[in-house]
Amino acid sequence: MNIVWLKTGPLHPLDTGGKIRTFNMLRALARQHQVTYLSLCPPGIPENIRQSAAEYCRRAAWIPWREARKGSVAFYSQLVANQIGSKLPFVIQKYRSAKMALAIHELDRLGTCDLIVCDFLTPAVNLIWPGRPLRTPTLLFQHNVESLIWQRMQANATGLKRAYLRGQWRRMKKFEQESGRRFDGVVAVSEEDAAVFRREFGLNNVLGAVPTGVDCDFFAESRTPRQEHSLVFLGSMDWMPNIDAVEFFTAEIWPAVKAKFPAATVTIVGRNPPAKIRELEKRIAGVRVTGTVDDVRPHLAAAAAMVVPLRVGGGT
Repeated sequence: MNIVWLKTGPLHPLDTGGKIRTFNMLRALARQHQVTYLSLCPPGIPENIRQSAAEYCRRAAWIPWREARKGSVAFYSQLVANQIGSKLPFVIQKYRSAKMALAIHELDRLGTCDLIVCDFLTPAVNLIWPGRPLRTPTLLFQHNVESLIWQRMQANATGLKRAYLRGQWRRMKKFEQESGRRFDGVVAVSEEDAAVFRREFGLNNVLGAVPTGVDCDFFAESRTPRQEHSLVFLGSMDWMPNIDAVEFFTAEIWPAVKAKFPAATVTIVGRNPPAKIRELEKRIAGVRVTGTVDDVRPHLAAAAAMVVPLRVGGGT
């Protein structure tokens, strides 16, 4: 089978749960099928990262795309423009690319692919944007119920932030529902998510769930002695649900832990923590923030327990 896999960036480095899930799935698919990886690609991506795509596909097609740096004038200009002049959620609109849409429809016109897979909801904006129906069967691979995450974020926010997030949640739910209906099939990562797509979105094209696997050899049980009263949190720290989880844990739960176990520690492991997360280790006793690490296994092996204080997350 010839599969076109749509994505919004290269997979390497494998530093997020979504990247790792996709990487392992594509490696398995590539053993028996011809995979074309069609993806947006920001400027400045090292050539070795592009070349690493050979690990999970037969061919990679890169579409130039630039994301405004968060906090920059361009970023806030886009944010305002989205709020005033668009019905799309900002996190979807920013991936809109005429070049990617044309590339998708050209592959469909040539009739050389048997299946187009949209990995995450974000690339869907370039698959359905032109409004022309595709002849090639399409599959939406949903790592989360995206609108559910936004609903939970607005519920835990206050003031103007809550009002903004509520608007983004409503836009996301509408886009997610309308997009889901336009695919030939939808696959979730958990049976719970699949049930939400059927029940809440009224989708009758949900094929089921493909659970995330774990490399049991790579994550073999460690014989390293665990540190007493040590906790660890693992997650990409540039993702809002994980940021919320760490802020909630350190503010509402950690004081009670420290009161009972004064020597307790918690290590926050994950890439790109914002300044407010990095500052936690300066303000709160026993908190350590690592940022990006080469290997998560030593941190997992050393901890007595892992905490998952998610109020917003979904998916797996």
